Amino acid sequence: MTAFLTSNSNIPESSQQSIGMSKSYKDSLVRYFLKWKGQDSGPTDSRPTQPTFQTTCTSTLITFISLVITAYVNQSTEFINGPLTETGSLLIGSLGATAVLLYHAIDSPLAQPSNLFWGHLISAFIGVSTSKVFDLEALHPHKLTLAVPVGVALAIFAMGLTNTMHPPGGCDSFPCDFWKR
Repeated sequence: MTAFLTSNSNIPESSQQSIGMSKSYKDSLVRYFLKWKGQDSGPTDSRPTQPTFQTTCTSTLITFISLVITAYVNQSTEFINGPLTETGSLLIGSLGATAVLLYHAIDSPLAQPSNLFWGHLISAFIGVSTSKVFDLEALHPHKLTLAVPVGVALAIFAMGLTNTMHPPGGCDSFPCDFWKR
């Protein structure tokens, strides 16, 4: 595809513009496909640098230890309704993505402690709220179709407004009882 976009096309420039393909749009499309090839044709290479072997080993070990501690707390702590089981757990999918950002991509603006804390909290609150709203009798038939898109979109909106964007938080905004299905 990039070869097609970067080669001299048989379509004249005036025809490209008449069908709505401006030069800047074509350039941004070419840059997008070059990124998929591992290349960045921008003024600076925005890809992360290759971490050292020691950094990779350290982040792997810290991730393992922190998730083992979370699993231990999950199994051994008495919560309000007793210990957590497979229907309720502290181990959720977004923790894996959070571990990547927190322990490996530490320089990322999305991995900062405030983004991590508030991004998860805001998204979880929106997920619970969305679940409750779609439990209303009028909206319940649309819960499986609309609850997740509404929850994730609202979470992204709220994190954007509060400058606390944390990508794994998007998973927290899935309505709570969606996971029970």
